[in-house]
Amino acid sequence: MRLCSPWILSVVSMVMFASVGVSQGPRPRAEWVFEESRLSGGTLRASIGGAHATVHGVLTFQEGSHWQAGVFTGSTGSTIELDYRPGKKPLPRQSITAEAWVKLDAGGQWGGMVSVLQDNGAFEKGWLLGFYKNRFCFALSSVGADDGDGLMTYMAADKAFSTKGWHHVAGTYNGKKMRLFVDGSLAKESEVQSGAILYPKRAKFVLGAYRDDNEHYPIKGQMRSVALWSKALTASQIKSRYKANCPPPAPEPLAGPVVRHLPDNAVSVSWRTEKLEPTAIWTGLKGESRKRFAKAGKRRDHELVLQGVT
Repeated sequence: MRLCSPWILSVVSMVMFASVGVSQGPRPRAEWVFEESRLSGGTLRASIGGAHATVHGVLTFQEGSHWQAGVFTGSTGSTIELDYRPGKKPLPRQSITAEAWVKLDAGGQWGGMVSVLQDNGAFEKGWLLGFYKNRFCFALSSVGADDGDGLMTYMAADKAFSTKGWHHVAGTYNGKKMRLFVDGSLAKESEVQSGAILYPKRAKFVLGAYRDDNEHYPIKGQMRSVALWSKALTASQIKSRYKANCPPPAPEPLAGPVVRHLPDNAVSVSWRTEKLEPTAIWTGLKGESRKRFAKAGKRRDHELVLQGVT
């Protein structure tokens, strides 16, 4: 028996979710879900709010065990931009919640899931939900803390994020207090900022990167969604959204998977689970998009035959 190396064979049985965050608490002001069906002619259509994003370069998608997600390669040649108009929808003005589901391959000097800012020397305006090195962060500038050319507060979580799974990251600001939440729990808070959010006259409003006039730090990994509210969600609302959409762990097979090569470039994959579970696997080369194979019904003894796999 030969294994299909370097093919990844993931035996997974769980409920497939079509969307994230819908009906969990207050409706977002804007939401972008990274699904291939929402990309058309270089435009990523917003799932809520009508603020569609323009994709420059290539955006691919990864089919996972829980949901489909956008793949970000870390290249500065690919960007996802929205129309930036200070004071206009979907940008919050007085209060904000910015939320993202992200799975990062690595950290970096900076990175952003969603940002609209200028931080050039002493000039600091706008906000960012992203990361600094290997810790998630939330940054914001306000009218109350303005020292003439803006003053931004950067809050980073004390704990480094893991690159082995999905994370729910949210930043909130209610006009008095900034809060950063990671995986449903409060990670940091600050009361330095106050009053309305201070936006620059000119900036890039981007998904998947930290970007201003002289810096561009795209993320490397995957994102499922980004959402914005014009209010600060409560801690209980943040936790509810995290729990409602957190990807469950894949059940471990009791036996297998066993891979057998069949005639005509076919492969049989079989395994056994403790409980009755759906039959599904994902195959693909490491670092590339995967393909899903499934069989209707639930069972303990599973087998799938894949055609054209060598």
